[in-house]
Amino acid sequence: MASVTAPRWAAPFLCLLVASGCGTLVRGTHQTVHVESIPSDVELRDARTGETWLAPADISLWRTRRHVLIASKPGYRSQEIYIRSEASAVWYYVNIVTLFVGLAVDAVAGGLYDLAPERVTVVMEATSQTGGS
Repeated sequence: MASVTAPRWAAPFLCLLVASGCGTLVRGTHQTVHVESIPSDVELRDARTGETWLAPADISLWRTRRHVLIASKPGYRSQEIYIRSEASAVWYYVNIVTLFVGLAVDAVAGGLYDLAPERVTVVMEATSQTGGS
């Protein structure tokens, strides 16, 4: 009976295949952004989805998208907070080492990206109160 042996490159290739999309597996598709506010209890609203939070808040956001959060509170001017989605140099390097096997997976699912800034403090500006006589 003849024995069947795998080529020498089969084990490393299998490891690369299993590691494809490793950025997504390790880091996930969402990232937590921490938002503080002065004063506290400022409402934060995602301009795209309409989802709301009350600051201080830890907000889980998709890594693949840019986000605009609108901070508002009665008696204060509304402010926009811009969260950028940036490609992570570390995960580009990992994908080069793995011969780009997981690049497409990480790019589509979000493992390739970081959100910045990941900590924000919003200082609200009071609206001027004009009195008439």
